[in-house]
Amino acid sequence: MMKTGSALHPLAWWLWATGVGAAALQTTNLALLLLLAAETAYVGALFVEGRNSREMVGAVARLAVFAVIVRLVVQILFGQRLPGSEAFALPSLPLPTWAAGVSIGGVVTWQSLEGALEGGIQLAVVLECFSLANALAHPYRLLRVLPAVLYETGLVVSVALAFTPELVRRLSDVKEARRLRGRPTRGVRGVRHMAVPVLEGGLQRSLELAAAMDARGFGRSGRSDPRVARRRTAVLGVSMTMLILGSLAIGGLGAGRSAGVAMFTLGGLGVGIAFREGERRSRRTRYRPYRFGPVEWAVSLSGLLASAGFAVAAHLEGGMRPLIGTLALPPLPLLALLACAVALLPATVLRRAGTPAHGLESEVVAG
Repeated sequence: MMKTGSALHPLAWWLWATGVGAAALQTTNLALLLLLAAETAYVGALFVEGRNSREMVGAVARLAVFAVIVRLVVQILFGQRLPGSEAFALPSLPLPTWAAGVSIGGVVTWQSLEGALEGGIQLAVVLECFSLANALAHPYRLLRVLPAVLYETGLVVSVALAFTPELVRRLSDVKEARRLRGRPTRGVRGVRHMAVPVLEGGLQRSLELAAAMDARGFGRSGRSDPRVARRRTAVLGVSMTMLILGSLAIGGLGAGRSAGVAMFTLGGLGVGIAFREGERRSRRTRYRPYRFGPVEWAVSLSGLLASAGFAVAAHLEGGMRPLIGTLALPPLPLLALLACAVALLPATVLRRAGTPAHGLESEVVAG
């Protein structure tokens, strides 16, 4: 039987969103970026449930559009002046030689606007993926599936992830309260009077959620030898550092590619050993544990395969990073188009969301 989006294992959505976001970071092709943005919006429209969740996704989408606009404005006012076809010119101010690469005003070309638009849409797609995963996999559900060795870290991350949806919900409550009192909710005056209660309320609600989960022993691993815990934490920290350095080396930064592969492999083995040791010493139980079944594998692999497809297309085909300045319709690599089609797999293997009365809170109760 097909599952709904909210019934899916929470890690599946995060893996899918990570894969799609990583795919967006591997290309500056405007056509591919817009295609990924449309696919992410379509998946969100199908599977995000509840008013609060939809409001959070909508708020992040508006933030993404704002980020694109800011990127264009910064390029126009202070960006590097790329050669090309002139779009318009602004009054310029001379700067010292040590400020090379930065300008105030000057000639704005279509090529510089194109580069700024590509960078802005990249950021917008990543923000869209993050908001979608956050709406479909509530931090409460995500913390339930983390290994015991990552409990403290997961609790901190859950507070950070819960802050955005709670901030949106608090903003809606404060605006409604001010509207009923006849006070302004728009403009500088309205924002000035709403900023403090919105931020305070969102953070307080996130902390209350973390405290409630901690009080119920959520994910606790029981008492353990402090020396063993410190040793396991040290191994995990060193292994994660090796994973990061190995990833950078494989990408062409730092040491050579072979050294990067060795560091990445050793770091992965260290993380696996730390997780296995932590789970072996864990005495916690899980009520109604989430199962990572075939549907979860299909959704996770669809996002990861999309990222892998973009990486392969970048090596085998052209058009993933077209030259700025052509001012023509960018090419569409076949492998990249197939990867975009694979990223839409959740739309076929999952059942469309219903409309529960309470967005994020209903997910917590259901979990």
